[in-house]
Amino acid sequence: GPLALRSPRWVIEGYATYIEGLVTGSGRPYGVWRPATLRQWAIEGRLPNYAQLSSWNDFEGGEFAYLAGSAFLEWLTRHHGDSSLVDVWRRLSARVNRSFDEAFAGVYGDPPAIVYDRFRAEVTAAAVNVDSALVRVGLVDGELVQHLSRGTGDPAVSRDGERVAVVLRALGRPSRVVVWSTAAEPDTIERKARERLLKRDSLDVPARRIYPPSKHAIATLVSRDGRSFEDPRWFADGKRLLLWRATRRADGALRPELYEWDVARRKVRRLTSDDGLRDADPAPDGRRAVALRCTGGHCDVAMVDFPSGAVRVVAAGDVFTSYARPRWSPDGRTIAVARQRDNRWRIALLDSAGGAPRFADPDDGANRFDPSWSGPTSLVAVSDRSGAPNLERIDLGETGGLSRVRPLTRVIGAAVAPEPNHSDGSIWFLSLHSQGYDVRRLATAAPIPESGSSPLLDLRLSPIVIERSSSVRVFGTSPLSPLQSYHFGPRTTRWIPGASVSAEGQAVTLGLLNSDPVGRLNVLGQAAVGSGVAWRGAAIEAVWRGWRPDGRLSAFAATTTNAEFGRNSSAPLAERTDGLRGVRARGDYSLAFDRADLRIGIGASAGWIASRSQNVTSELSRALGFVEFAASARQNDVDNSASETLLINVARGETEGGSGYRRLVSAFGVHLASGRTLPLDANASYGTLSQGAAAFEQFEVGGPPSTLVDASLLTQRIPMGVLPTGTLIGDRLFTYRVATSLAGLLPYYWSASTRFGEGRFANWQRVVGVEVTMDQTPLPVIGLPGARLVAGVGESLDAPFARRTRGYAVVTLRP
Repeated sequence: GPLALRSPRWVIEGYATYIEGLVTGSGRPYGVWRPATLRQWAIEGRLPNYAQLSSWNDFEGGEFAYLAGSAFLEWLTRHHGDSSLVDVWRRLSARVNRSFDEAFAGVYGDPPAIVYDRFRAEVTAAAVNVDSALVRVGLVDGELVQHLSRGTGDPAVSRDGERVAVVLRALGRPSRVVVWSTAAEPDTIERKARERLLKRDSLDVPARRIYPPSKHAIATLVSRDGRSFEDPRWFADGKRLLLWRATRRADGALRPELYEWDVARRKVRRLTSDDGLRDADPAPDGRRAVALRCTGGHCDVAMVDFPSGAVRVVAAGDVFTSYARPRWSPDGRTIAVARQRDNRWRIALLDSAGGAPRFADPDDGANRFDPSWSGPTSLVAVSDRSGAPNLERIDLGETGGLSRVRPLTRVIGAAVAPEPNHSDGSIWFLSLHSQGYDVRRLATAAPIPESGSSPLLDLRLSPIVIERSSSVRVFGTSPLSPLQSYHFGPRTTRWIPGASVSAEGQAVTLGLLNSDPVGRLNVLGQAAVGSGVAWRGAAIEAVWRGWRPDGRLSAFAATTTNAEFGRNSSAPLAERTDGLRGVRARGDYSLAFDRADLRIGIGASAGWIASRSQNVTSELSRALGFVEFAASARQNDVDNSASETLLINVARGETEGGSGYRRLVSAFGVHLASGRTLPLDANASYGTLSQGAAAFEQFEVGGPPSTLVDASLLTQRIPMGVLPTGTLIGDRLFTYRVATSLAGLLPYYWSASTRFGEGRFANWQRVVGVEVTMDQTPLPVIGLPGARLVAGVGESLDAPFARRTRGYAVVTLRP
């Protein structure tokens, strides 16, 4: 409708967040994070402008459509009334065709960009006033340990207090776990650089040190296969870290599993298998760990015994209850964990032997989370009691007694993820700023005096202060409908265009995909019309993914017309039209490993080949069976990555007019990438065909791929859009290609040769060119098939087509 199609993203997401608060009486409009984010960005002068409001490639930039968008809409309703938004929607959906800016200006007088700037100015002024008031009272934010960007992970300090582990994140790169010394970093290198600078020019002014020197990484653990290790926690020996990482299962799904990293030996060992555990904390004895197991929209607290691998649930969550960040007490008998229920986070204590949770914090209406033990009877946690996420000390009362809470920090933005250093009594934590989270440190865990009336609780300063909900709405329950079998699921049908274009022929394709939301059964029908070497005809393919292996069944009738050339001649002697019709059945079984994939496919086909050349027409039956094996592996370190692929297709068939034949095609590829050089792709393939096979089964180099017939039935056709089909023919084949990536383009060098029988490959065809490729996996939830686009231009280097430059483009659809 016009509201969704004409409104910018900030309106859609901001209004959804605004309604979230109105309908539920809770959520982001009543939480502590929206005001903390707006406040911190405002005092740094970095609130997004109107153009950035819908899309901003910065830290938390995408969240401002929700946070600032909803706050802007609330500001509009406070100034102009609730009905003003309804007037905008009515103007936008009226019979008079209006843009969103026109509909908005008709209600509020000015375009949204101008009105938003007024809102931004008011928010900034209020934030500066709050900052000034807190400065007068006295900010308590500790000392800066390291100035960082993006979503820095929670710090973890070793038991001896000598090392700290933290997850660092950077834009466009997987996160990495680093281990630092907790001691201050010497500035020896910088001091020597200043001395050299002044020695060269005594009147020069060295750059001032604003932030602490960058810490030296004692050890670094990089991601594997693009998936990072998260939430490091030290074992008691101070030499090993417990982490988790999203790990691939055999069916390709990702599931969190626990790992042990021996920092000294630089070795990583997997500890759990298919247990779905994350955010784990090892017990003081090192034999157990408490962790989260998150399924069905909530998280349980679970305990894993490392020697046996046994896992048991300590505290079960449900649709109303969830847990976060469990931590062992120093004596290994109690677990502190954040517990969410009734729209509120509190600190719960669990007996490691089992039992009902009991609360460690007072029931004062504040949210508290991120607990850590600072002593046998005290905790440090994050609390929003002051109006901002601040660190708070919780002194546990005696059995049945009340706990006492006292603030440790007073910040303008947010202080989170506290981690006590038991060797010196300091507390490490994260501090929010507009570029990410810094690591900071409180020298002691000494409480600070409570301030009087905090400006962070003054509701007149909304939306940069927390507005606590007075009534959380609870919706009534209704019985669930009876369980029903999914069967083939609800069906959706979409049409998708395709094309094949080259110098020797063109075709357009219309595809119709019928699918269900999870892709259990996809049916793709295609019809193509065209001329020349472009394949035309019709095909239908069904894919069933309800079992393992996947099953595929297809029927096809496709035709292509190829020119026949004399040896070393670019002039066509005649035309040959090949038609292939038949059916194919295929099954594929896939196995996924952490950094490798395997696939085995078995299939068979029966059909007919119709050929016409120089007014001679023949129709031959064709039967084919094949086995296909594919494997891939991946490796990476801090700046480099590599991957290898292997494909082997073994076919056995019989074509009328020729004896039975066997065909083997194998291909191997390598991809190398480095942050310092251009990436490199290299691959080679080799094929062999037994003697006596029909002409249709010989290897032919050139032309576009078939968009209608599966490649496993045409392994003898080697596509190359720059060369005509049949440029090279033989029963032995060798090809190789080297390519790189530059500004989204793939410059390549390609070469192929064929021969008959034994001997050496003497007749080569070489091509240099540049390509663009795009791959889209099937998206059944929105009814889209898989698609691959290959478009390029290249020049042949060898006779008979030397110095000819040709372009090509092919879109291939798959269900």
